[in-house]
Amino acid sequence: MKDKFSSRSSKVELAPYKGLIPVRFRAGGFFICKYCKRKTPRNKNNKKGYSCSSCNTSIRRFRIKTEAVRLLGGKCCRCGFSNIGALQFHHKNPKNKKFQISGNHCRSNKSIVNEVKKCLLICANCHQIEHTKYLNKYK
Repeated sequence: MKDKFSSRSSKVELAPYKGLIPVRFRAGGFFICKYCKRKTPRNKNNKKGYSCSSCNTSIRRFRIKTEAVRLLGGKCCRCGFSNIGALQFHHKNPKNKKFQISGNHCRSNKSIVNEVKKCLLICANCHQIEHTKYLNKYK
């Protein structure tokens, strides 16, 4: 008995990076991501086949953070530290906070800029000191 899917040009295989989840792809529908070197199925979102979706998300998040840091001056407003990896956004008034800046790569640029304007740019050490001040109030 012939399978009803056997006449199609697609196959079902196991994707090596997803474990045991079957992935439907067309013959020759894989590419190697140029950043993480992972074998990735080609789909409508990555037709050119340069980078996988997780690398695209990381790149988009880094671009958003870079622009937000540039908008707020590029260095900690308390100590002047300027390494982008350690810079964080601290909301001046937590009650006006609509969302966190980090992890919101799917929001519009306008909404991110509006939220960034409500923040201070401070390094991780100064940010911890700032939140420790809040904790000491309640002792």
